[in-house]
Amino acid sequence: MPNLETQFLSGRYKEKLIITKSGNPNAYITFQNYNGEKVIIDGAGMTLSDDDYSNGLILIRDKSYIKIIGLDVTGYVSNDHRVPSGIMITGNSKNIEIRNCKVYGIATTYPTKGFTEDRNAHAIAVYGTNNKASIDGLIIDGCEVYNNILGPK
Repeated sequence: MPNLETQFLSGRYKEKLIITKSGNPNAYITFQNYNGEKVIIDGAGMTLSDDDYSNGLILIRDKSYIKIIGLDVTGYVSNDHRVPSGIMITGNSKNIEIRNCKVYGIATTYPTKGFTEDRNAHAIAVYGTNNKASIDGLIIDGCEVYNNILGPK
């Protein structure tokens, strides 16, 4: 079986990229920018879930043999207790590659004054949430992370 590849044309995509299928060792599922074009996954104005493990602009949960290459991930902001992530990998995910991505503008603006709980945001978050199987074979290479507000103001 050949690799399954989705190539994005240049543009700003105002939607989450939620990976719903796994590839296999001989056929990775790849999401990448077409011919080096600038592709932006933009979370500006999106509502966050109360499940912080679902709040990834790019969300890989319990999926394997996935490649994310050359995408910009930006604009995902929380102004309350919920925690945004640019790229979220969680569960029992295996053989994931995140390469040459830029993650910026991920933020929490939740104030700490008068509140008992600090909140966060994450540019790239990796959580092994399956107590019977770990995340394995993860590669994060050539990525840039900048201009994020990852702690409370």
